[in-house]
Amino acid sequence: MASKMMDYLPNAVAFIFVVSVDSAGGFQGDRLSHIIKHVRQSMSRMYCFDPQDAIFLLNKWDTVIQKKNRKKDLYEELRDTVHEIWEDVKDTNILKFTAAKVNEEEAYTAEFESFYEILKKVITKNEFKRVTVHLRFIESFVDVCDISLSSKLKCARQYTDDTIKDLDQLCRDLQVIQTKRTEAYSNLHNRIETFLNETAEDL
Repeated sequence: MASKMMDYLPNAVAFIFVVSVDSAGGFQGDRLSHIIKHVRQSMSRMYCFDPQDAIFLLNKWDTVIQKKNRKKDLYEELRDTVHEIWEDVKDTNILKFTAAKVNEEEAYTAEFESFYEILKKVITKNEFKRVTVHLRFIESFVDVCDISLSSKLKCARQYTDDTIKDLDQLCRDLQVIQTKRTEAYSNLHNRIETFLNETAEDL
């Protein structure tokens, strides 16, 4: 699945990184770093994605608050960490989040609505980029084909014109040869008699 996901990266219009903040700040190990590194390497081929549109969800924030009393400092710390690994990210796209069910009164419902609105804007912004990019590629490809084919067609026409001229000349030459052949054939009997008479006289 990870391999399939990595192969699909150039087609993405949005990225949502879900970070579990209840374990070592959510950035332990190299899994997320590996994914982000791969995304960064793929960005030269990602025509439909703006790095500023990446979204980071600091998930399980409710469990962190229960354990720690420095939630504001922790958020700032994690936000700085996110900026270190993805410097283009907007602060508004770094959200405290919980995937657990919450009541409508709870703050996390508002966080989810914020996430939903941000994601919707990102998709709306980027959804036609692929069409635009592909259209631009097709136009460029057609232009190159047109130039190439026009050149080849010009050469082909020149070759055809030259061939027709050569063929016309050959037809004229053949006609002259045919006329001479006809004349020679029609005078053949007289020439034979003349030859025989002259030979006889010489003898």
